[in-house]
Amino acid sequence: MITRILERPRHSSWCRAFVIVFAATILSSCRLIALDRAAVSELADARGFQARQIQAGDFKLLVLYRGLETDSRLTVYFEGDGFAFRRKTLPSKDPTPKNPLAMDLALSDDSAAIAYIARPCQYLDDKDLELCSARYWTTHRYAEEVLDSISHAVDWLLAQRPATSHQPLDLVGYSGGGAIAALLAARRDDVRSLVTLSANLDLDRWTSELELTPFIYSLNPADQGDELRTLRQLHLVGDDDDRVPPYVAESYARQVAGEHIQVEHHADFDHSCCWLDLWPARLNSFRDELAVAQ
Repeated sequence: MITRILERPRHSSWCRAFVIVFAATILSSCRLIALDRAAVSELADARGFQARQIQAGDFKLLVLYRGLETDSRLTVYFEGDGFAFRRKTLPSKDPTPKNPLAMDLALSDDSAAIAYIARPCQYLDDKDLELCSARYWTTHRYAEEVLDSISHAVDWLLAQRPATSHQPLDLVGYSGGGAIAALLAARRDDVRSLVTLSANLDLDRWTSELELTPFIYSLNPADQGDELRTLRQLHLVGDDDDRVPPYVAESYARQVAGEHIQVEHHADFDHSCCWLDLWPARLNSFRDELAVAQ
């Protein structure tokens, strides 16, 4: 395990926006209200992505993608838990994130083939949302049926690719999306690498230390050591993150005990700040490390 302590890049801020001039659309890590699907489609189109809602197992999932027709290696991003709770013990009525950082990271990625997958029950219209149980953004957010659905979405993306494309996937997950990415990597045989940001990778340690309700209906990435031990991984943590403190990723790394796991600390970063400041440069440098290692 390699641990680094890094300072915040210069000129960072807790609310950084990228203005797409011709579309008059803002890509931002700080929003007051959640984007609806129409706004997401407009934002995606301005960045050369397509947006589509697909049926993936038991759930309808929003996916964004660019470059699937190429033979380039595909990187798939997974959204965080979103607006799961209005207050500590009161679930929200709609888990669509007000601050979809994984989406912003994906849209800022300059590689040729990129995809983004939202979580179950996010970005639904009112009718579909009524049919989506709140347990899937609370107690069951990492349950077996959730993993099945998201894996189906990945399969759908791969089905749009050229038949000659057989390169393994790179997975990126933010917050709870990092736990999803790790669990997905544990069950698939087509994953080359795993990168997470502010991810709750050891659910047991996370819930016990912060006195949260245990996820007894969910799978814990830290229990998947046999499947994840040989995978090349980079886990970025913020030293000021009080929502998912850095010791959660450290606990995961100790339990998985892989030779190629990096837990990288960033001074002055919290749960959402300031990951866009170092993206995609940090991801690209990790890709360079992977290329050298092959």
